[in-house]
Formats: sequence, structure tokens, C-alpha cells
Amino acid sequence: MKKLLFLLIFLAPSLFAQKARNYTDVTNELSSKIVATVPSGKSLHVAVVPFAATAASSEKGTAFGEYVTETIIGTLTGQPDKIKVFERTRLDAILKEQQFILTDLMKPAAALKIGQLVPIDALLSGTYTKLKSYIDVNARLIDVASGEISVSFNGRIKMTKNLATLFNENGSGDNGALVISLKNDNKPADSKPVVVKTKRKRSVKNTVIIFAR
Repeated sequence: MKKLLFLLIFLAPSLFAQKARNYTDVTNELSSKIVATVPSGKSLHVAVVPFAATAASSEKGTAFGEYVTETIIGTLTGQPDKIKVFERTRLDAILKEQQFILTDLMKPAAALKIGQLVPIDALLSGTYTKLKSYIDVNARLIDVASGEISVSFNGRIKMTKNLATLFNENGSGDNGALVISLKNDNKPADSKPVVVKTKRKRSVKNTVIIFAR
């Protein structure tokens, strides 16, 4: 009996650990929980702030946070009878002006302050932690009048090749360089390479142009 009890205690974390799911399932579940808080015949005015990486995350960029934020906004705006989403650009301007720290927006006190600045009923904020094979996402929907947490959500998103492109794997923001050697008789031999940064949709890639004789 003691051995069985010990085995159950040892295996408990793995038995009850949350399984990683695909991106769409997790974001849809979060959006559904938010919509479910709205009483019949009523509508909820919500502001969605960008999801931010936690201190424990191996990724400090913003691409994934922007992506998941826009996904949730898009899903919520698909329920116009129940959800009214505050304009993102106006919210970003207010957050910048007031110098809010995104991770602090998970706290009710910050939500109460934002409620005094914008005409909303609730604030949705979230964080994420990138690990090796999955991304942990946490979110809170906070009533800006009372500071009450209406929805507390945790989801685990399975890492895929597509999602991996949103993360900076080498930590430098540079995904490699394309070297082009050009022959130019008018350039001196000691000319230095010229680095041209070309912006791409989800990455920045350096093009190094080397002038040669």
C-alpha cells in the first residue's frame, strides 16, 4: 500500500500536467471564455493589450506577443453583438504616454487606472513563456471598475516550425547574412563592406555587399 501511495505521489505531476495543444485551440478557448462572461442581451467593451514575454522566457522579442494579441482581437471582433474591442492604435498610444509596463497590466491596480483613461468595461492582458517544445500562455480579463478578475486563463501551445519563425533563436535579431561580391573597377581596393539591412515580414536579414577589383 505504501509503495502504491509513493508511486501515485511520484507520478502525480506528469499525470495532471497540461498537454500542449495547437495554437488555434488555445486561442479559441481563451476567446470563448471571454465571450461566455457576457450576459445575454449585453455587450462588453474590452481593450486587449499586447502579450509580453515573462522574465523566465527564453525569448525577449515581441513578434509572438503581437501575433497572439492580433489573433485574439480578430476572434473577439467576430462576436460584435457581445464584444466591442477598443481600437488597438489608440490603446497603444495611451500605454506609451502613461509609460505602462506590459507585464504589470496583469495586476488589477493597473487595470483600474486604465479604466479611468479609456471607455472600456474590462482589460485583457497576458504573458507568455517560451520553453523548448511549447509556449505557456497566461491571460486575465479584469473588470476595470472593480478590479475583479473575470477570467483567469492558462494554456500550453505546442511549438511548431511556423511558430518558431516568430522567435529569435540566436538572441541577436540577425538571422544570417547574404554575402554578395561585386566587381567594381572604380572602387578602391581597401573599400569596406557595406551592410544593408533589409526588412522582411518576420525577420531582419543582413546583406553584405563586398566591393572587389
